[in-house]
Amino acid sequence: SYEIWVERFGKRTRSDVRIYRKKMADCHAEFQLLWGQASEESLNNLFELNCRKWNIFVNEIDRTFLRNVCRATWEPQEGLFLATLKFGGATRAAVLGYKCRTSCFLHAAGAGEGDDRGIAPGMALYAALFEELVKLGVSYVDLSPGAEEYKFRLGGRWCPLVALRFSFSKPRFYLGKGATAFHSVMSKVGDRIRRCVSQPARRAEMAQTRNSLAALGSRVTCAACPHTAGIRSLHIGATP
Repeated sequence: SYEIWVERFGKRTRSDVRIYRKKMADCHAEFQLLWGQASEESLNNLFELNCRKWNIFVNEIDRTFLRNVCRATWEPQEGLFLATLKFGGATRAAVLGYKCRTSCFLHAAGAGEGDDRGIAPGMALYAALFEELVKLGVSYVDLSPGAEEYKFRLGGRWCPLVALRFSFSKPRFYLGKGATAFHSVMSKVGDRIRRCVSQPARRAEMAQTRNSLAALGSRVTCAACPHTAGIRSLHIGATP
């Protein structure tokens, strides 16, 4: 439960979270959890807040890609989401995450500075977000790589990461590309040779068949038999 999660904090963090929540209620702070397409309009707030410290989304290509992902995501309470905290007429903190059943991965965040209200926007946002995730059945939250101090204040702990590295030498790389190109060219050459060989033989076979049927039609029509009229569908190039 949310209360059990809060009890894992240190004494100071537990006190801060309770104070933030009280002050959020006093200043009518608004917490929103936007899913999929609904989060697209608020992405600019995330980009702006993130650029103040980390600047992860400085590339417009990355921003466009993220907007396209939001447009393609529609399932409520599952998949991509954006959590925001607003007070004082502006968005003060935002975090982008992904929920899959009982697990959640938090990707990137951004937060402004505190003000005279005495609220740390980032910590206040995480406290409200985790309470909502617990209600949705989430039991595991990945805070993404990095050893920032706030993650440990939120009850995070070290987890081993596995990195897979693939290396190859340049000669072997270019040799592989050359072999692929060679096989592609030889395949096309082989197809052309097969067509050149098979088409004349096919034409000769069809011509022989036509000649044989034509001769058969001529013999049928020349026979003085009253039943030949029923076999006239055999005429191929023969005079009826």
